[in-house]
Amino acid sequence: MRSRSLSSRAFDLFNIVFLTFFAFITLYPMWNVLIVSLSNAKKTSINAIIWLPKFFTFDSYRVVFNNPLLTGGYRMTVSRTLCGVFLCLLLNSMVAYALSRKYFVLRKVLNSLVVVTMFLSGGLIPFYLVVNAFHMVNTFWGLVIPFSFDAFGLILIKNYFKSLPESLEESAKIDGAGDFRVFLRIFLPLSMPILATMSLFWAVYFWNDLIWSNFMVSSPNLQTLQAVLYKIIVQSTSQQMLAMSKGRGAGATTESIKSAAIIVTTVPILLVYPFLQRYFVKGVILGAVKE
Repeated sequence: MRSRSLSSRAFDLFNIVFLTFFAFITLYPMWNVLIVSLSNAKKTSINAIIWLPKFFTFDSYRVVFNNPLLTGGYRMTVSRTLCGVFLCLLLNSMVAYALSRKYFVLRKVLNSLVVVTMFLSGGLIPFYLVVNAFHMVNTFWGLVIPFSFDAFGLILIKNYFKSLPESLEESAKIDGAGDFRVFLRIFLPLSMPILATMSLFWAVYFWNDLIWSNFMVSSPNLQTLQAVLYKIIVQSTSQQMLAMSKGRGAGATTESIKSAAIIVTTVPILLVYPFLQRYFVKGVILGAVKE
C-alpha cells in the first residue's frame, strides 16, 4: 500500500508539473502579445518586453480603433457570426429532427448522404463556381448561406434528439400537436446543451474564417475582421494606420499596432466560452455517444 501511495503521489506531481508547463507555453505567447500592445514601443525595444508592460500606454489601441478598416471589419464579422449561427441552428436542427424520427421514410438514405459529405468534398473551385452561379460572390449572404449546413453538427444534434424519450413526442401528438409544434415546444427547449455547444463551434468558425472571406469578397466594405488582421500583419497595413493616426499613436510602432490588432480580434470570441462552458461537455458527450 505504501509503494502504491508513493507512486500515486509521484504521478500526481508529474501531472501538475507537466500541465503547468503546458499551460505556460500555451498562454505566454498571448500574454506577450498583450504586454507588447500596452507598452510604449518607441521608448523601449520590443525584445526587452518580456513579462510586464514597459511605459504603459494605450496608443496602439487608439490607432487600431480609429482605423475605419478595422471598425468596418468588426461590424461585418459580428453580423456574419450572428446570422451564420442563427441559420446553422435553424437549418441543422430542423433537418436533425427529421432524420431522428424512425417513421421518416428517407431517413437512412439521407443519413448516408450526410455522412458522405463529411469525407468527400467537391473542392474549392467547384464550391466557388456554385456560389458564383447563385450570384452570391462579393455579397454578405455569400459568406453566410453556403456555410449554414454542417454535417458534423447535424449528426450530433440528431443523436441528441434520439436520446430524448419518445413518450414526450407521443403524448404531445395525442394532445393534437403536429411535428413542427413538437419540434419547437418540446425538442428545442430540452436540447439547449447541444445547441449551445454547436453555437460555440459555429461562432468560432465564422469569427475566425479567413480563407473564404478572401475568396468570396473583394469589396472593402465587406472585409471581415480576419481579412483586415491579415492585411495589418502580412501586408504592412500597420504602417499606413500609423501614418493616418494624426498624432494619436505617439507611443505606437508597427509591431505594437499588430499586437493590439491581434488582441482586439481574439478577445471577443474568447469571452464567449465562460457563458457556454457548462453546456459544452454535456452537449458533446450526449450528442456523440447516443445512436
